[in-house]
Amino acid sequence: DIKVTIPEGSTLKTIAAIFSEKGLISEEDFFSSMQIDKFKEKYSFLKDFPPNATLEGFLFPDTYFLPPGKNPEFYIDILLKRFEDIYFKQVDSAVKQNKIELSLYQVVTLASIVEAEAKVDSERPIISAVFHNRLKKGMPLQSCATVAYALGEHKEELSLDDLEVDSPYNTYKVNHLPPGPIGAPGLSSMLAVANPAEVDYLYFVAKGDGTHIFSRTYSEHRKAQSIIESKK
Repeated sequence: DIKVTIPEGSTLKTIAAIFSEKGLISEEDFFSSMQIDKFKEKYSFLKDFPPNATLEGFLFPDTYFLPPGKNPEFYIDILLKRFEDIYFKQVDSAVKQNKIELSLYQVVTLASIVEAEAKVDSERPIISAVFHNRLKKGMPLQSCATVAYALGEHKEELSLDDLEVDSPYNTYKVNHLPPGPIGAPGLSSMLAVANPAEVDYLYFVAKGDGTHIFSRTYSEHRKAQSIIESKK
């Protein structure tokens, strides 16, 4: 068997490249086998997905030991099965218990954004809470990670032009969740969405060391930004 590690936050594009590098399947074959309809009979949760949904976010990030020489559906099925096991054994009950008013698809979508924004485990539930609070108030999520996904490239800093990109994934322009996940969230990010911290923060800004300053008001947020800028 070949050891294959899918990092948390991986996109389908990244996962395809990993499988190709390991010599298991080509990227082209991986994508040609990615249709949801091929897996709906086995995985009932896929039947509730939006019409244009893909498997982005649902091939669970983990370390696998996979036999070579199999067809693409074989490998996709293993990652989907892992997602199903993790979600329904460890996440679904918390979503219901905490009355999180999001579908499975929306939980994973929001968790993928938390995954991309959080660098420190202890901050995941707080970042989740910021996004939950914004959604409840009808505010845009304003996640740079979703803009980067829309652009198709990772940037250390986004320009003002980047923030104007015309895409349903530009959460600076839309005041709801993007159409789908921006990567594959790990268990901790999904649990953070199911168990958001009890805080009333609406803003956060990166300090540059992986942690963030959280604020309740825009004026507090601007002060936090000024403090960080002054230290650069």
